Amino acid sequence: GYWTGGVEADRDGSLHGLGRIILYAAIYTAVIPFASILGSMILGGNIVFGPIVAATFSLALPSYYLSQVSPYCIRLATKKVAHAGKTSGKIYATSTLGSIVGTFLSGFILIPHFKVTVIIELLAVFLFIISLYLTVGKTVLKLLDGGFIASMLVIQLLWLPSPSAAAMPVNSTIVFDSDSAYNSVLVLDVASNNASTYRLLRLGNLIQGGLNMESNDSLYEYIYFFQLPWLYNPKTKDILFLGNGAGVGINYLHSIYPDAEIDVVDIDPMVFEVAKEYFNERQNPNIRFYTDDARMYLKKNEKKYDLIIMDVYGSTHEIPNHLVTQEMLSEVKADLKKDGIYLQEVVSALDGDNSLLMKSVLKTTKTKFKNNKIIPLINSTDKRQTVILLSSDAEFSQNPDVKEYLKTVPTRLRQMMNQSINTYLLADYTLDCADAILLTDDFSPTEGLVR
Repeated sequence: GYWTGGVEADRDGSLHGLGRIILYAAIYTAVIPFASILGSMILGGNIVFGPIVAATFSLALPSYYLSQVSPYCIRLATKKVAHAGKTSGKIYATSTLGSIVGTFLSGFILIPHFKVTVIIELLAVFLFIISLYLTVGKTVLKLLDGGFIASMLVIQLLWLPSPSAAAMPVNSTIVFDSDSAYNSVLVLDVASNNASTYRLLRLGNLIQGGLNMESNDSLYEYIYFFQLPWLYNPKTKDILFLGNGAGVGINYLHSIYPDAEIDVVDIDPMVFEVAKEYFNERQNPNIRFYTDDARMYLKKNEKKYDLIIMDVYGSTHEIPNHLVTQEMLSEVKADLKKDGIYLQEVVSALDGDNSLLMKSVLKTTKTKFKNNKIIPLINSTDKRQTVILLSSDAEFSQNPDVKEYLKTVPTRLRQMMNQSINTYLLADYTLDCADAILLTDDFSPTEGLVR
């Protein structure tokens, strides 16, 4: 773009030519949200090439045309060769200042208060207005009152359906769709084949919680494994949840242990609002909500917990690498009581090509906790699935009351969970972590561990 802009400026150094370039940039900026969907669809969830393709589809053409503007402006503004250095310096300084302001404006004001799609389309409208000014001049623009510009904006925003709507299955209804400072937040209802309605919470591209609206049961079985620590420490009362999601797991534990004191930490305040409004997350004096980064909360916290549940990982694709390291585990351990238990939920296989993530998490955890127990959701070792890892310095009982535990879970899950408990938990199943990576703040390549 820089190179082409210089060539075009020497060939046709006019305001009309500059306006034409900005018009092309406006057009391609307007389709960014929809180009990103196309790019994502081509490679699906491929963690390496998916983002590259999506970013290329979205940003290549707008970047190409916008980068032509600076050399074009230098050509138009340079009256004498003797002043070329000063002129180019001013233009690049102005451009850099705009980048700095744009970075902070986007991160601290625009993205927390407006949907990303709206921000992009607004940018496209402003680029169009600038191109119009350069190509037709002030006279015509004076005829365009605020009503016309407002109409242009509305047409631009309604021109195509939102990317969220375009990416949804046909049997779903969007209940809530917004952008927070950290994520796109989407709540949708999906009509199932058994006439039930499933409500899902999607953060970014990942489902982070689901509820059967008729039975009020979680759609994800791993929630019912959150009660496992009570098999080994029946007096568990003080609980810390790192990650709120839809709040389904918190509701479940509170329904069984109403006297438990539960602290919930999530970095995104919108997640709390959505869980309360659309997933009936319980508002109770025994449940307290804190908006903070999980690790920062642990650093500042002075309370000791019987149980800390790490429910932030959620997927192989989006694991915050600072939350799985030795240093993080030291902070977790400092906030646990002497016989406290740390529960991690990891999406990984136990053996085979897809097991390196689980083995690395286990290898790292073993350096801080003496006793560790693994239990996968399904009775398989080579399939990627949700795996529960229990860790403690206290000895785990060899004869926990599994029958009483199973009475508290939905009937449809009892056989599956009983099999997993007996095959893995009670059998002290372990993994060979010799080839795994020790995760530290200095080196924690969590995305690279997913194959």
